[in-house]
Amino acid sequence: MNAYVERTCTAVGSDKNDSLSNYRETNAYVLLGGPGSGKTRSFQEEARLTEGGLYVSAHDFAELNRQSEWRDKTLFIDGLDELRASSPSPAPLGRIRTKLDELGKPRFRLSCRDADWHGALDKGDLAQVSRDGQITELRLEPLSDSEVDEFLAVLDVNKADLAYEDSTASLLRNPLSLELLVRAVDDGQRPRSRKEAFEASCRSLLRERNPRHARSRENESFGVDEQLDAVGHLCAVALLAGKRGYDGTGAEPGAHWIAIEDMPGNRSLFNSVLRTRLFESADGQFSPLHHHIAEFLAGRHLANRVAADLPTGRATALMTGFDGGVVAALRGVWAWFAAHCTVARAELIDGDPLGTVLYGDVKQFSIDDKQRVLDGVSRSEELLDLPIGSPRRADLATEEVAHLIWNVFSQAPNSERGQRVALFLADAPEHRSFPDLRPLLLSIVRNEGLWSATRQKALHRLISQFRDAPTLDDDLDSLLNEIDVGQLTDHDNELTGRLLYGLYPHRRSLDDAKGFFHAPKEPKPTGWYRFFWMSVVKDKAVESEREEAEQLAAEFQRLANEVLDKGRIV
Repeated sequence: MNAYVERTCTAVGSDKNDSLSNYRETNAYVLLGGPGSGKTRSFQEEARLTEGGLYVSAHDFAELNRQSEWRDKTLFIDGLDELRASSPSPAPLGRIRTKLDELGKPRFRLSCRDADWHGALDKGDLAQVSRDGQITELRLEPLSDSEVDEFLAVLDVNKADLAYEDSTASLLRNPLSLELLVRAVDDGQRPRSRKEAFEASCRSLLRERNPRHARSRENESFGVDEQLDAVGHLCAVALLAGKRGYDGTGAEPGAHWIAIEDMPGNRSLFNSVLRTRLFESADGQFSPLHHHIAEFLAGRHLANRVAADLPTGRATALMTGFDGGVVAALRGVWAWFAAHCTVARAELIDGDPLGTVLYGDVKQFSIDDKQRVLDGVSRSEELLDLPIGSPRRADLATEEVAHLIWNVFSQAPNSERGQRVALFLADAPEHRSFPDLRPLLLSIVRNEGLWSATRQKALHRLISQFRDAPTLDDDLDSLLNEIDVGQLTDHDNELTGRLLYGLYPHRRSLDDAKGFFHAPKEPKPTGWYRFFWMSVVKDKAVESEREEAEQLAAEFQRLANEVLDKGRIV
């Protein structure tokens, strides 16, 4: 389908969403996002719209030598995570850095799954080949309501046909799952989860021939389940071997390809499914349509094998390293294996609890399984550095586990790890599947034992989830009153800034807002409090108050600069 709408992103360390196109003059940035979040399509479109822009896969950039073609271009290098998955040595990022250095440090953009980005380490390495020594880290935001509407308009699809039940709401936020949901609904299916949407869409794609190939009746001799499992078999072998796909030319395959003739099994069945829409082909080589779809089908196949006769330990041994942990490149396969395999799910959750949330589908897990996931996530060292923002967290926060979520927030102030888990869940629940969400969010905002970031996330979720509720203004007004009289503490003014943004000028006047005006408490250049006084107060002011609002904005800018200068000196 390949529908596209202009995307928004957030710079790491900032609270403000911005259009990705606003970073076209940036010398170097990294675009982070989850599976299927739209990184590739965003890069392809940005490369097309950027003067001198050129899209290239990380594989090709690392392995080919096309300096005359790449020189003096703004390079959009897509898929560091996939390069790392298939090229563990020599270091993939080191090969990219070498090429960029040889090209004279051109402008570049690099995409990577957020969980496969090594944070400060990768950023420091890349900064050495950036023109100005700076790397901007951007996280691709989930599709907003307006972006979903625009996306569906491009596809000529009625949103009401998709949001037919609450359980599909989170699927609308991810471009890949949204496209798969559209395909499933067009095919007459009504999936209730990400797993069901992937299943229905893969079955639909299986029935379509790849347009690069002549029509054939060969596949009609095989059943749909047999074909789908054959695709899963091919995907599993390729992913476990760190290969891109299959070579059908009959010649000696390159280092990143498997000769289809070397695959044991039904050659006719394999050749048939390779020519469906579940694979892309060029020059006799076949690669899965999308990496995340390949992970889904590979996990499905492994679950089928375990259900038949394969010992679970044999399957998991293929995906674990010497330390017993799941190999980073195979976490998606592991997560979908857990989603499909009920008999070994407990073992798989314990092997990578956080990965089962980020890469698979836990929505239809049992209460016991979700408790196991939460317990495992609370012990995960990775959670300490996890970028917050994955819509997958909502799969955990459903009505039947409401008591588990309440317990997390009641116990969170007792430990730093508990706070991390609370922050992980703070903006996860959807009000349609969590009827007690409003009082929960209000209690989090008022809980001064929780981290400021957790309370801010809860306030943000309260506003976004209940924006159409007639009681929202009353809730926000009450919170602001409690801060005003000292009943509620707001150490960094971020709650105040967000509340003023939500209430000014329709509920709180400029005179009311002035009661909260003072120099910022911390020397940082971003945040809701600064955003309100530097921009919102004058942009939203009624005509009679505009001059005073502009004076307040200017005065706040002066005070903020003084605080920043003092912070630099310290």
